[in-house]
Amino acid sequence: MILNQLDENPNYIEEELKKASIFINENKLSANYVPKNLLFRDDQFKKLSNLFKSIIEDPGGASRQVIIHGPVGTGKTAVIKRFISMLQNAAYKRDINLKYVHINCRINKTTFLILKAIIKTFNNKIPERGLSSEELIVTLNDILEKSDFFLIVILDEIDSLKKSQFDVLYYLSRIMDTKLNPLHRLSLILVAKSLKFLENLDTGTLSTLQNYQIYFQKYSKQELIEIIKYRIREVFYDDVVPNETILKISELANELGDIRIALELLWKAGKETDSLNSFKIMPDLIEKNEIDSKPFIKSELFDKKSRK
Repeated sequence: MILNQLDENPNYIEEELKKASIFINENKLSANYVPKNLLFRDDQFKKLSNLFKSIIEDPGGASRQVIIHGPVGTGKTAVIKRFISMLQNAAYKRDINLKYVHINCRINKTTFLILKAIIKTFNNKIPERGLSSEELIVTLNDILEKSDFFLIVILDEIDSLKKSQFDVLYYLSRIMDTKLNPLHRLSLILVAKSLKFLENLDTGTLSTLQNYQIYFQKYSKQELIEIIKYRIREVFYDDVVPNETILKISELANELGDIRIALELLWKAGKETDSLNSFKIMPDLIEKNEIDSKPFIKSELFDKKSRK
């Protein structure tokens, strides 16, 4: 039957909301979601805890700098987010004013933008231009001292900066150098795919930052299977994803070396399964979505090979 053009469209959103779904919570397949249990990363959690416990035991006694490095899709950012949450809880219990700021250096590409983004965590009225890096560091130091804050700065994708912008590490690592026996209020966590960016640093900054590094190795195929099973239990109702589909996804994740792409394909296949009013995600839907995403996946594989 052809609807009269004057008729209203059906309420499609209400129709969708009434439909049965295979998802319990599809948002838990989002790239920004951090699972409660980050499997196979206990060693990295322990190393971070051992390094940073002193800022809880003796606030201001010393700053901490660490480089987190490893391939894309190995859980670096997720572990850091979970660890910072643990650290802030420990600080809160002990009445320590511990703050953090997470800066993506692919977005904030210059020393000025990075320092401005850090300060804006505390003060939104900072001028858009006109201040030097030295003045911004003085401003940040004054804020931390007057507010009695301790700050952890996370510089994600630090290796995406141009060589001329690495002086930001010089400024941040020496924020307290002009004072006698100061409280050390700022610690650094640098996140990178590799350590190649260290070639861009001057000798003094390099000696400060090279003291502690934590490597995130690629997940093994069996680890990927266990991670995918865990995420499936969080996201889908029982028996929605058969074993052959799990194997297909884990093979793809193993090939790409990036579990995030595989989880996105699982989400797409789940949405298509819902639209078909089916209750099982079959391997052919994973394959179909893999083909649809081929240009992106191929470029990812090419980038990985070219970096070797």
